Amino acid sequence: MRELTLADLTPRGLAELIPLEDDYYFSLNWSPEFYRRQARAGFIAVAGITPVGPVLFPELQKAYAVLDWENLHLGKTVSRLFKNPALTDGRVSLSLNEDPRPVLEALEAHWEGESWLLTPYRNLLCRLSDQPEMDFRVWGVELRAEGELIAGEVGYAIGAVYTSLSGFSRREGPWSRGWGTVQLILLARELERRGFAFWNLGHPYMPYKLQLGAKIFPRAEFLRRWQQAVKAACSPHGQSFRATS
Repeated sequence: MRELTLADLTPRGLAELIPLEDDYYFSLNWSPEFYRRQARAGFIAVAGITPVGPVLFPELQKAYAVLDWENLHLGKTVSRLFKNPALTDGRVSLSLNEDPRPVLEALEAHWEGESWLLTPYRNLLCRLSDQPEMDFRVWGVELRAEGELIAGEVGYAIGAVYTSLSGFSRREGPWSRGWGTVQLILLARELERRGFAFWNLGHPYMPYKLQLGAKIFPRAEFLRRWQQAVKAACSPHGQSFRATS
């Protein structure tokens, strides 16, 4: 596994990396600048503990799961949940929070320390949210029922593409069964409303992504779409999808 550096994240460096069979790289650079650069290039980074300490593992995936809005699919169970009065009377609501800390805390509790979202990674996401840039925003997506956080995820928006990192849903209680999928569908609808081009769901091997309606794109085809969409502008609150040079 080779180290990914800022020099690799230039147009010339990426032109050399993209055709390779390599997918995982490593980096000891935990700066917001490096994270934004690798994310803008289409990498999705996780983290792990190594003998030298916590390390970032940016991945230029061989294939990506992509949700286009016209492919969004509601199964029978979720369709029944969308008839639940709680979704229309305000007891259940979705929000895209520019402060990811509530979701990060919920993710830590949900995965009980068995997640790649190590403390340095969570801290980095908080730094990124505290230092927002016009074309890079970290979100904590929250589905709340009567004020309680019952499902959500953390991810980032670059241009007119949203990328998921990690999510959770309540495992027990009246708000457990199916509400994680409700969060995904409500988020897809909200991203479409705001004018996003598509949703990058990352790894294609998780069945729920295909059940949601995602299609699998090989690296080269995905990056062609990605590079166009990340150069687009998208309103934080309403539709405004426009290409920029």
